[in-house]
Amino acid sequence: MNDLRDTLGVAFSVVVWPFLLYVFPRYWRNARGLHADTPPPGWPLTLATWRAFARVWPVIALSFIVAIPFVFVAQFTKDGSVPFAIAMVVLACVALVWFIAVPAVILFNRPRFLVAPHHRSLPGWLAERRGAPVPPTPEPTKPPRWHLAPR
Repeated sequence: MNDLRDTLGVAFSVVVWPFLLYVFPRYWRNARGLHADTPPPGWPLTLATWRAFARVWPVIALSFIVAIPFVFVAQFTKDGSVPFAIAMVVLACVALVWFIAVPAVILFNRPRFLVAPHHRSLPGWLAERRGAPVPPTPEPTKPPRWHLAPR
């Protein structure tokens, strides 16, 4: 069962990694991507939660971009070898990002260098829930399709 899981994970990452490499820079420049004020139709959570998701998306995408090659190294090298140890150290750092930086970006919008430039002025989720004003953010050059759909 573990071999099937590992094979499916590797196959999935081969598809996801190029996609993330293509989308990430465009999202960072606000040429394409999520707009903080317009969640997709049927978004079940609050607008503050949508803004938190739009802010944290680059951190999550970048952590996958970094982690996927090192997962391949860890998967295809012997346990205890130097490449395996390096891969495990990098993956541990990615895990630290997930447990420290992702909640910090969601709740407080800090550290700002991890947030896309067009979302840096937004308050964190906690501040927004307490009533902090939300400044307008520029619309992406090429917004998602649901922006174009009639409401």
